[in-house]
Amino acid sequence: MIANLEIYRVAACIIDCYGENAVPFVLGRAERLRGRGDFEAAAIWFGLLVAIEQLQRAHRPSGTVD
Repeated sequence: MIANLEIYRVAACIIDCYGENAVPFVLGRAERLRGRGDFEAAAIWFGLLVAIEQLQRAHRPSGTVD
């Protein structure tokens, strides 16, 4: 498994590249890997999904509702 800091660095890069489409992109990749039976790789991508959601939540303006 990759280190927690690396997950957040990669998550930030994915956000930079995909913007608001980062979550659907990562979710799709994770689900495809899981469907192929590559559970270790899928777990990494699901970890990226959590990190992306946390980073995006941290950068929302005050008063924004989920």
